[in-house]
Amino acid sequence: MTTAHASGRSMLTFVLLLLQLSGTVEIPVQASTAAAADAEWPERQPLQQQAVDAMGTQRVASDDEDEPIELTHKSMVLRDKKFVLAMKKRTEAYGFDKYWADPSTAPFLDFAPIAPAASPRHCEVHKCVLIEGDEPCAEGRAECEGPRGHLRSFGEQMDLQSIEEHHAALLPDAPYFWREHVAKYKPVLLRGAASKVTNLTDWSDEALLSARDDADHLRCELKGGGRWWVTVEKNNRISHNDRFPLAEGYDFCRFIREYRHPDAPTYCIHSITDTLSDLPTKLSLPGVLACNELYNSMHAVRMWFSRGNTTSSQHFDTHDNLMLQIDGIKDIYLSHPNESAKMYMDHHDKYGLSPLNVDRVDLERFPHVANASVQHVRLMPGDAVYIPDGYWHVIKSTDRNLALAFEINTRRLAPEPWTPALNELYEHPGTLWAEQRKIMATMKEAWARDAHDEAEWTQCKEPLAKMPASLADYNGWVQH
Repeated sequence: MTTAHASGRSMLTFVLLLLQLSGTVEIPVQASTAAAADAEWPERQPLQQQAVDAMGTQRVASDDEDEPIELTHKSMVLRDKKFVLAMKKRTEAYGFDKYWADPSTAPFLDFAPIAPAASPRHCEVHKCVLIEGDEPCAEGRAECEGPRGHLRSFGEQMDLQSIEEHHAALLPDAPYFWREHVAKYKPVLLRGAASKVTNLTDWSDEALLSARDDADHLRCELKGGGRWWVTVEKNNRISHNDRFPLAEGYDFCRFIREYRHPDAPTYCIHSITDTLSDLPTKLSLPGVLACNELYNSMHAVRMWFSRGNTTSSQHFDTHDNLMLQIDGIKDIYLSHPNESAKMYMDHHDKYGLSPLNVDRVDLERFPHVANASVQHVRLMPGDAVYIPDGYWHVIKSTDRNLALAFEINTRRLAPEPWTPALNELYEHPGTLWAEQRKIMATMKEAWARDAHDEAEWTQCKEPLAKMPASLADYNGWVQH
């Protein structure tokens, strides 16, 4: 392997493993409490203005404007919008001109990068303030003079496509799942897959508050008894780059007893596998993950539990997700990484987060959203969906809603497609995030297309020799 290839793979490993954005990230926060959240923000802001490494420890401060102000295993936040920072470096002085002339790098560059247009209203990811005359479009009335879906929920602006679907009687095995979906970077809907690995009734409020069979402890408590402290969010829409405001003093039992009340915190989002929770004993390994490579790539199962009426941001994760729907309905809107420019990714300061307000898409400011290719899937109780890393998604949840997301760090990258010039372009500070996502996705798909049996990368050829009795038997969970 060449030094350049090694450098590129090092960078890619850094991107994939370091920047683990939270969850199949439904990132909830509601507009009605934005003022309260704003009041809390100044107290938290000094903590965000520190450069931290992957372990969360502070690094030496840097004067380099390209250095992030926040860099953890879950998040990267820049000092300004990526577009502003990158455009200063797309010059001959920074050596960027050679990439326009190189036929191996030029196809990945946007000669006229998409930028937001002028709009009379402020309607972006954290807040939307409509103006007089917006009501017909916002309410979907016939007299709306704007384009299709203007100021409406994301998904109403375009014709939606479907994804590949398998039904319970013919679910794929792990080698097929790897070959046709993980390696090829393709989402898939698995009808009935969740019902095959857990009893859905075990996750009802009554069951979770009931006593366990083996001891006089509740299932919502820790395995040996005692309170299981969980992360609980107050709101159902995002109002900041982080997940604040959080509700303090919530153990899982308390959340279950209170979450249906209108004034109670909205959302419990917590890993069930990085504590001594009893819940993994109620969950078997999904068959699509039953090969060594996928089994050993699991690092968490995250619970997403709310009373419904939640909507995520438009975002992507830097890990694969296999989401099992236990209760309630989710509508999921998916877009390939090549659509990153149309999601205006570079016009935000947080990696993986679009500036779009998904409840009120302002097509005056973000007109190219309407041209994006979007797939839609409705996840019913007992279903599962695979979302590859880097895929944009918006998730809307209704009714009591509980899902379990298997977070997976698959290794599908081989060094062969990465030329030295492409490595340089990927790491150049003038390269836009949307261009980086296009490079990454193209290389992954090129490897899947060109890989052979003798390739050095993992292939998930053989099923597990022995299936675990439950996820409680798996020791590979990452503690975070």
